[in-house]
Amino acid sequence: MATDPTSSHIFPAGGRRGTVVSVRIGGECLPPLTRLRLEGTGLKASEVLGSRSPLRSDPSPRRKPGEQHINYPKEWDAQIEIAADAPLGSQLWWLSCARGGTGGRPFIVGELPEFIETESNSTAERAEPLTLPVTLNGQIDGERDMDYFSISASQGEVIVAQVVAARMGSPLETVLEFRDEAGRRLRGQEVRIGNDSVIALKAPATGKVLFSVANLSVAGGPNYVYRITLSKEPFARLAFPAGGPAGQAKDFELLTLTGEAGFKAMPQTIILPAVTADFWWNAPGQGSALPLAVGAHPELTEQEPNDEAGEANKASLPMTINGRLRTSADEDWFAFMVKAGEAVTAHCQSAGAGLPTLPILSIHDAAGNELVKASAVDTPERLPAIEAWAAPAEGQYWVRVRDVQQGVAGGPEFVYRANLQIAKPDFEVTLKSDWANHLPGGRTEVEVLVRRRGGFAGPVKVSVEGLPTGVRAEPLEIAAGAPSGKLVILSDAATTPPADALLKISGLADIGGTSVIRAAEAPHLAQDVEGVSVGKSSTEHFHLTVQHKPLFRLFCSEAYQYAHRGTIYLYQMEVERFEGYQGPITLQIADRQIKDLDGAHVMETTIPAGENRFRLPLYLPETMHINVQAHSNIYAQGIATFQDSWGKQQSTCIVSEMRCMVRTLPTVTRLQSLDRELTFSADGTAKCRLKLERTSLFSGPLQILLCQDESCRGMSAEPVIIPAGQTEVLVVIRRKPGEKVSSPATLRFRGTGDLDGDTLVVTEVGVQVARESR
Repeated sequence: MATDPTSSHIFPAGGRRGTVVSVRIGGECLPPLTRLRLEGTGLKASEVLGSRSPLRSDPSPRRKPGEQHINYPKEWDAQIEIAADAPLGSQLWWLSCARGGTGGRPFIVGELPEFIETESNSTAERAEPLTLPVTLNGQIDGERDMDYFSISASQGEVIVAQVVAARMGSPLETVLEFRDEAGRRLRGQEVRIGNDSVIALKAPATGKVLFSVANLSVAGGPNYVYRITLSKEPFARLAFPAGGPAGQAKDFELLTLTGEAGFKAMPQTIILPAVTADFWWNAPGQGSALPLAVGAHPELTEQEPNDEAGEANKASLPMTINGRLRTSADEDWFAFMVKAGEAVTAHCQSAGAGLPTLPILSIHDAAGNELVKASAVDTPERLPAIEAWAAPAEGQYWVRVRDVQQGVAGGPEFVYRANLQIAKPDFEVTLKSDWANHLPGGRTEVEVLVRRRGGFAGPVKVSVEGLPTGVRAEPLEIAAGAPSGKLVILSDAATTPPADALLKISGLADIGGTSVIRAAEAPHLAQDVEGVSVGKSSTEHFHLTVQHKPLFRLFCSEAYQYAHRGTIYLYQMEVERFEGYQGPITLQIADRQIKDLDGAHVMETTIPAGENRFRLPLYLPETMHINVQAHSNIYAQGIATFQDSWGKQQSTCIVSEMRCMVRTLPTVTRLQSLDRELTFSADGTAKCRLKLERTSLFSGPLQILLCQDESCRGMSAEPVIIPAGQTEVLVVIRRKPGEKVSSPATLRFRGTGDLDGDTLVVTEVGVQVARESR
């Protein structure tokens, strides 16, 4: 089981320009004083996360526990200040502590008003009203959670809901629905960007429209975050052509959703930047960006008919070709001239990530023979590329573009952009992830991959900028023709302080007497299973965290112990201390478990300074299932805050190396209510008769308290005791003057008593409170 810290989410996942946003940052194995680092410009935040956020989700319904791994991310408070001129789109953030660092996740800057959902809005009756356009931020924060909203619409208006969830790393698989005021489901038009939905509804009548968000499966939690832009502005699915020449005003055809079957073409003139790179055009009122390619070569837009070599469009090298496979049978041919032995490079891509286009690119001779081919399904990036193909003779050749799904699929969304040119030697540098941890005195290896293009086969020297104090990198040259090399990071154990930094790793090569530098690109955590992200799916930043040496280790015997359900059992554990650390250690349930705990929990406790043996309190609820799991395996984690040798405040989180292994026995007692429902009298009191079912194992006294939660707001009860050997007691509940029970409420009473001097009996019962009219 992994024990390094990880981030899981940020909520809300973005904010509006010119505002200060209170956020909750989630993760696992994160201690207090975890550091926050932002990239880019226009965002400011405290360097250290704030206090721990309380749990906000409703409890999940009781079901049989499973055997799969399960995680419990925690949330920490922070504030992010967004400048009025901050760039629109996503910017990454990373976390670090003495135990290590995390990969990058996005915070999204928008320009529309923002709305943060408030629980409970899980029924249509509690739907929250929205004013469009708006960017909606929410969490499916529990297995029973659904979020409802209401929207005012006029007949014929098109409402578009665009989801960002999977594309920012959320596990949420959104299910969106529109319903009318009578609750009838309304059919809309749906497209997908990667694993995220975009749904457009043409309002059938003037009035209120209900909009709901749910998860496809029963799962939920604080990391099931979504960000949905709702607007009545036209939503552009894609642009045709998919790009244009740098520095020019280009006329595009935007394919917009109609809320019904089919798309509507909308003309739009866009001024492209002078720099050749990917460009994200921010569509007014949409809260989203449309990707457009910016090129340096002459452009050609295909002209039909060109479905065979005899009808091929004429192309010259170099050239960028824009095309569309309008039907399932469509294919496009282009003719070009080349000299004998000249090397030709051809690349092709769809109009944007998440679109259905899967191009196949091939080159043919005059006899129709296929000389070389590249397919989107043969590359992880879905980008077919023909590299440095050498013409066998001078003359005319043909490029053929078709789709993997030819004969099955095609249409207005099947837009592609192909580059055809005389091969130009070049290369790309990539990394497998955007982060690594390094222990002082140790050795950290980062694999650096090189993809050579255009016939380049030479060596590539790797350099690193921004290394923290005391950290160095061994010289690395990736040999000619080699696909990768290991960048080795070293440091001195005694003189290297804990720190984190954003590195820039680059490759340098001599190409034709010219030094060419390429920055390494690394995938971040904000992408779906198809590699589609909100914005760019990679970063030039590499997050290196220099760890502090471990201060302690936690361990215990993994021999089975026996304890009754409905008790707090003390499990013997030990701590081994290092580096002279003798301070206190806070013990809590680990954020990662190897199986469902069925409600079992670690009661948070502190190991006093200097102590090495302790007894960990394990709460085994009486509601645990019988004969479902053979035993409970519970991991604990320890938190310590300390000052390092350089005078800097640090914190660490260490997960126990061994499990607390418990076989559960039947309960020894059970608390019941003799009253099915409580009713408050005119004097503001209600009486509840409680009965204790005992076994021969428990005959002692039981103290009963009213559990303090949302259901008992404004109510109180004095503690009472069922004396030893007795079974019944009367509890008097008092209500604050003026308070009334206007919605269903359940009061919970908890009884505790000593079982054997070490083990505490815990039993609970819930009692309904009658609803009162105001």
